[in-house]
Amino acid sequence: MLESLRQDLRYSLRLLRQSRGVSAVAVLTLALGIGANTAIFSILDPLLLRKVPVDHPDELALLDSAGTMGKNGIWPVLALDQFREVRAFTGALAFAPIEFEREARDGSVQNVRAEMVSGDYFSLLGVKPYAGRLIEADDDRGAFGSQVAVLSYEYWRREFKGEVSVVGKMVPIHHMTYTVVGVAPPEFSGLVVGEKPEFYLPLKAGRPMTSSDPYSSAEWVTIVARLRPGVSAAQAAAATEPLLRQIADDSGVPEVERKQAMARMVVTSAARGISSLRERFSLPARILMAVVALVLLIACANVASLLLAQGEARRQEIAVKLALGAGRLRLARQFLTQALLLAAMGAAGGLVLAQWSSGVLANCVAPAQSGPALGSGLDGRVLLFTLAATALTVLLCGLAPALSATRPATATSANQQRRHVPRRLNNAMVLGQVAVSVTLLVTAGLLLRSLVKLETFDAGFNRDRVLVAEMNDASDGWSPERVHRFYDRLLAHAKRLPGVQSASLASFSPMSGRVLGINLQVEGYNAQAGEELHAFFNQVRPRYFATLGTTLIEGRDFSPQDTVNSPLVAIINRTMARHYFGTESALGRTFKTVEGNRGPYTIIGVAADSRYNDLREVTPDLFYLSSLQAAPRAVVKATLIVRAAGASAAMLAVPVRETIRSLDRTVSINARTLREQVDDSLRQERLIAALCAAFSLLALLLTCVGLYGLLSLSVARRTSEIGIRMALGAGKSSILGMVIGGGMRLATVGLLLGALGAFAASTWVRSMLFGVGRADLVTLAVICLVLSLAALVACYLPARRATRVDPMAALRSE
Repeated sequence: MLESLRQDLRYSLRLLRQSRGVSAVAVLTLALGIGANTAIFSILDPLLLRKVPVDHPDELALLDSAGTMGKNGIWPVLALDQFREVRAFTGALAFAPIEFEREARDGSVQNVRAEMVSGDYFSLLGVKPYAGRLIEADDDRGAFGSQVAVLSYEYWRREFKGEVSVVGKMVPIHHMTYTVVGVAPPEFSGLVVGEKPEFYLPLKAGRPMTSSDPYSSAEWVTIVARLRPGVSAAQAAAATEPLLRQIADDSGVPEVERKQAMARMVVTSAARGISSLRERFSLPARILMAVVALVLLIACANVASLLLAQGEARRQEIAVKLALGAGRLRLARQFLTQALLLAAMGAAGGLVLAQWSSGVLANCVAPAQSGPALGSGLDGRVLLFTLAATALTVLLCGLAPALSATRPATATSANQQRRHVPRRLNNAMVLGQVAVSVTLLVTAGLLLRSLVKLETFDAGFNRDRVLVAEMNDASDGWSPERVHRFYDRLLAHAKRLPGVQSASLASFSPMSGRVLGINLQVEGYNAQAGEELHAFFNQVRPRYFATLGTTLIEGRDFSPQDTVNSPLVAIINRTMARHYFGTESALGRTFKTVEGNRGPYTIIGVAADSRYNDLREVTPDLFYLSSLQAAPRAVVKATLIVRAAGASAAMLAVPVRETIRSLDRTVSINARTLREQVDDSLRQERLIAALCAAFSLLALLLTCVGLYGLLSLSVARRTSEIGIRMALGAGKSSILGMVIGGGMRLATVGLLLGALGAFAASTWVRSMLFGVGRADLVTLAVICLVLSLAALVACYLPARRATRVDPMAALRSE
C-alpha cells in the first residue's frame, strides 16, 4: 500500500513538472482561495465561535438592565455582593476598562488600556498566573484597595523582555506607582473580545484614576456571574428581578419614574466573551466567509477543468492501462493524488498569505492599543480549518476528473474518445462560475453604492474642519466652582488659538458612540396608549451649532445669559418639534423631564436634524440644554469642539492638547477630527465593501480564466471540424463568430442565473444597504456589461487561434 502511494506521488510530481505553467496557475489559484478563507476564518473564529479560555465558559453570564434604569443614573449602587447571594449564581465579578495616556520612549504619546477588576475576578474565572500571583479579594478591600498590578503577557514580553524579576517591582501607571504582583497567562486577554488590556488593577485601586469610587455606580462597570449547573439564562433573569426591584426601591427614585423607566434584568451568555464588535461585524464576517468560500469554489472549478483537460490528453494512455488490467480505483487515486499535491502547495501559499493578511484585517476590524486581539496569529484552530479546506479542495478538484477519465468508455478508439469528452460537466462548471461571479459583483456593487451614499449623506453637521477633543478622568472631588472655572478658561484659551474660527463644549459630539436619553412630559401633548415619551439630549455651550455647522431653523441659540439664575431653556430638533407640535411653532412651548423632575424647559429654538449615533438611524427626538444651567458635575467629562478657520482641523490637535494640559495635566485627552470620527463609524461599511469588491474581482478573473480554458479546450478538440469548415469555404469571421457565440451563450445563461442569485444575496445583506434598493437595476446593468466585456475578451483569444487553423494540417491529423 505504501509503495503504491509513493508511486502515485512520484508519478503526479512528474506530471506537474511536465506542465509547469499550468501547475503554477493552479497552485496560485488555490493559494488565493485557501488563503482568503483562512484569513477571514482567523477573524470570524474569535469574534463569533471561540469561547473564552477560562474554566467552564458556558456557565458565564452577562448581567445587565434594560430600559433607562441602570444606564442613566437611576441605578446608583453596584450591588455586586447582592448578586453573589442570588441562588442562581455561584459567584459574580465586576470589571471596568480605563484608558490613559503614556509617553513612549521616543517621546510620542500613546493611549494605554487597563482593566480594573474585582478581587474575585481571576479566581471565579479559574485563570492561573503565568508568573507571580493574580489579583485577590484582599487587594480590593478598603477605601482605595491595594496598589498592585498584574501585567498582561504581551506587555510583559514587550516592555520587560519576559524577565520574571519584574514581579515585586514598582511601575508607574498614570501618575501613580503600583507593585507588580504577577503576569497573566498568554492565552487570556480579558472577557472583552477584540481588546487587550496591558494592566489589570483592583477596582478600588483604580479609584484615584477615575472620577469616583467604581463601586458607587453600575453605569460603566460590567458584571458577569457564573451560573449554577442546570440554571438557564432565563431562570437567572427571573431570579434577579426581585434584586433589581429592591435596588430601585433603595435608590429613592419616585415610583412614577421607575415605572416609566421600565427596568428589567437581562441575562445573556458570556461563554464567547463580551463584544460590541460581535453585533457590528458578525454579519459582515459571515458575508465575507460566504464570499471567499465561493471564490474557493470557483478556484476549484478552474483546477478541476485543468485536470479534466489533462485527463482527456491522457485518455489513450488510460484506455491502454484499463485494457491491461489496471483497476479503476487505482487510476482514480492517481488523479486524487495529483489534486492533493496541488492543494497542499496551494495551502502552503495560502497560509503565507493568511499570516500577512489576517493581521491587516484584524486591525481594520478592531484597532487595539497594544496590537490586534483578533486574527493575531495562525493557531491550531485556524490550521485545522486550513487542513479541512485543503481536504475539501482535493475532493472538489480531483473527484470529477478522476471519475470522468477512468469511466469504462475510455477503452474505445482515439477518435471516439474525443466525442466522449465531458462537455456538459465543463459547461456546467463555467455556467456556475459566471453565475457566482455575477452574484458577488452585484453584491459588491450594492455595498459600494451604499458606502458612497453614506459618505455623501447630509448628517446635519459639517464634518470638515472640525476637531473633537474628548476629556476624561480629571482629579476627584472638584467643586462646582472649579468645574465652571476650568470650562470658562478652556473655552477662552481655545478661542484665542491661532487658526480657530469657533469653539464650544458639549457632553458628547456627533458619531462619538455616546448618547444620553430621558423620559419626558410635554405640555399639551396627549400620549397614545403604550407610547413612550422618550428623547435623547445633549448639554452644550453657546455657539455649539455654529461650530458644528448645524442650522438653527427658528428661534435663537443659547447665550451666556442662560445661567442657573435664569429660566430653564432648551433647543429641540425638527423631528421632536414635528412629533409633539405638528405644524405649529414650538417656540415658547414647555416640557419637563420625568427622571430628576427638572423643568419646565421653555423651547427657544429649533435646530436641523442631526445624526448622533449612526448615519443609518432614524432621526430620534433630541433636545439640547445649556450646560451653564445644568447641575455641574464634579468631574471634567466633556468634549471640546473646535472649528478651524483653515482647511485642516488636524493641525489644531497639538495646540489644543497643550492648552488642556496647561490647565490641568490630570485630564486625559483623545483628540481627532470629526471627519475621522465619522469615518470610524463607517469602518464596517468600508471594510466589507472593499473586501467584497476585491474578492469579486478575483472571482471575475478566475471566471474569465475558466471560460478561456474551456474555449481553448473546445478549439483544440474541434481542430479537425474547424479545418473541414474552412476547407469547405467558411471564412475567418464565420469561425470567429462560431467560437465567440458558443462562449457568449454560456456567459449569457450564467448572467441570468447570476441575476437571480444576486437578488437572493441582496436580501441577505439588505440591512447593510443604505439609499439603494435590493433590485438596483443600475448596478445590475453595469455589472452585466462589465462581465460581458470580460467574457468577450476571454472568448476572443481562443477564437482568434481557431481562425489560424491550417485546413490541410487539420485534415492530415485525422
